[in-house]
Amino acid sequence: MYTSLDLSNTKAYDEVLSIDEFSSVFDWINAIPYVWKNTTGEWNKVWSINDGEVLHSKQIVLDKQFDVANFDPFLMPIMPVVNAVKSLAVDCGLFDIKDIHSTIITPYVYPPGTSLNWHSDSDYVGAFTFYCHQSWSANWGGEFLTVEGDEYIPKDKKQNIKWKVFDNSALENMIMDKGIGQFIMPKPNRIIFNKSGSNGILHKVNKSTNNSAPRLTLQGFFRRQTIKEI
Repeated sequence: MYTSLDLSNTKAYDEVLSIDEFSSVFDWINAIPYVWKNTTGEWNKVWSINDGEVLHSKQIVLDKQFDVANFDPFLMPIMPVVNAVKSLAVDCGLFDIKDIHSTIITPYVYPPGTSLNWHSDSDYVGAFTFYCHQSWSANWGGEFLTVEGDEYIPKDKKQNIKWKVFDNSALENMIMDKGIGQFIMPKPNRIIFNKSGSNGILHKVNKSTNNSAPRLTLQGFFRRQTIKEI
């Protein structure tokens, strides 16, 4: 494993797992059941009406010590990912570990042509994304796009912008004011960590092309709430 991106609010690591471990995660991702995200209840408005619809599977919950609270032997193939998260959450230097009282990991499938609009994960201490697909083309889109928080946008200006569902032009204009950011390819066996909360970065998932492979991820959020409060 090695560091591939080291920014003040975003870190990325490559070759997180061994070849055999990654193969086992991919097999597990193929075997688990999925449901469509927004057909199982209330519309999650982080996804705009133009983003398409993604699938997700059952959440894995970690306690304050990053141990699996709802452990089942079926989860064994992804334990190397859990162990990597436990180690890197401390080593990446982005988070105050004392603030993290639980972690939720959710498998996601982004079908071809789907995306996720600009957001900041403001309800969480931080977040991470681990890419589980076996291959990805540079022409397929699906990149993690990021704007580096308060280094890019003055805090007082950012706090005055309210995210809206149907007209997000104020936020979009704020991003376009400078119009520069970073992109991170969804490279297999890569994990990205990003700050959330008041210092959270604005980021999005770029729309993948119609001929792309499914974008497969384990998406995690570091929470201030304990397991009982989730």
